[in-house]
Amino acid sequence: MTLIASSRFGNKAIYVYDVRVTRDGVPVDNILKWLKWDNRLGLLIAGPVAFWSDIKNQIDVVIQNINIHNILDEDGPLRQVIIDVSIKYSNFEYNKAG
Repeated sequence: MTLIASSRFGNKAIYVYDVRVTRDGVPVDNILKWLKWDNRLGLLIAGPVAFWSDIKNQIDVVIQNINIHNILDEDGPLRQVIIDVSIKYSNFEYNKAG
């Protein structure tokens, strides 16, 4: 079961979510997480924990270079981190994500 609600409050947003996922009868909670870097960036993510942990660690390194002018750029630092980590995990099997 997945429940998601969001609302805008002026220049801020509120997300409320509840996710229950089971694999082989064992509850796991590795989809739908909120990652935040001070007031600069927030990502609502889903997928393997190892992949997104690596993304978070790499964004920590470049966060000071990410701004409103380059966040959507094809050559920007955020996209480059996502591409680099995606290539690293291109042969990653989801069922081993844990």
